Amino acid sequence: MKAYVLFEKVSIEAESLYSEIFISPIFVNEQKWLSVLLSSARNLRLTNPTFMLNLYRQPSAKSINLANLLESLGTPLMFNRNEQAFFIPPNSLIDILIMPDRLSALLEMFRLFDDAQKNCRLSDYCSQAITIDERCKSEPWLRSTDKNLLRICTILENLEPYWKKSRKMKYS
Repeated sequence: MKAYVLFEKVSIEAESLYSEIFISPIFVNEQKWLSVLLSSARNLRLTNPTFMLNLYRQPSAKSINLANLLESLGTPLMFNRNEQAFFIPPNSLIDILIMPDRLSALLEMFRLFDDAQKNCRLSDYCSQAITIDERCKSEPWLRSTDKNLLRICTILENLEPYWKKSRKMKYS
């Protein structure tokens, strides 16, 4: 299988996965952003496979190619010195509100899945709005059925089938 075919297949699967994860109405803007980001990046890679080399070969870091790339893709999720998440969305989505803390919640969920971690690093953030308990430190997925759940943690509800599957594989 050629590399570009594999890349296209994996990026389409990722876009599909994110659309399944962000089924809650509160994640509509984040889902739009990820869909635009993944499809734009896929199109860029497939139509111009050397775009990174072209950026590197520019005489200045402040090139028009970089500006065009940032306008079409935006920036990655970044953290400032105060560990506050931020990013600049693509120009096509500049007028919609995309919440970086929701993406932080998603990244935390993947850390719990992929790294088989049992504690949630969002406890300090969550404790500002709700009472956290020992489950947050040992089995945060058990909170998915709580009535008093932070809006950003509704992603737990969407991922519950994946939690069950993942726990059987990693914690058995």
